[in-house]
Amino acid sequence: MAHIRNSIKAVIIENGRILLVKCDRDQNNLPYYILPGGGQEFGECFKNALRRECREELGAEVDPGELVLVREFICANHPKWGECHQVEFMFRCKLLSEINPARATEPDQEQTGTEWVPIPELKKINLYPHTLANCFDAAGNLTVPVYLGAVD
Repeated sequence: MAHIRNSIKAVIIENGRILLVKCDRDQNNLPYYILPGGGQEFGECFKNALRRECREELGAEVDPGELVLVREFICANHPKWGECHQVEFMFRCKLLSEINPARATEPDQEQTGTEWVPIPELKKINLYPHTLANCFDAAGNLTVPVYLGAVD
């Protein structure tokens, strides 16, 4: 039975750079980047899910702030992904501790590290979702409506 999955993401911006998780290879055999975060578990509020996901992937504690973006990923628009519908809730966060891969409790299988990427460089990397490269100005201010829709 098909269902909708909530995914909670951290938007961590410092000094004009955004923190991204670097992953091994996509379907085009290229390294790619995503925001830290992941699936919400049953009975877990968004902010607790985000804290857990950042401990799992970054080995770091975060302070989730305001909701800044919402995006839908509908697999019917991308047949190679099978059957899914994911709603991504992206929250502005502050790091409360250093990133420490040795403390990461459950990194994603594809995850190879983390990287601070200057916001103007987002259009030059293999970023998922692609539209994220157009959401912030160089200082990290939001430049689009909160709801992005079903976009790549």
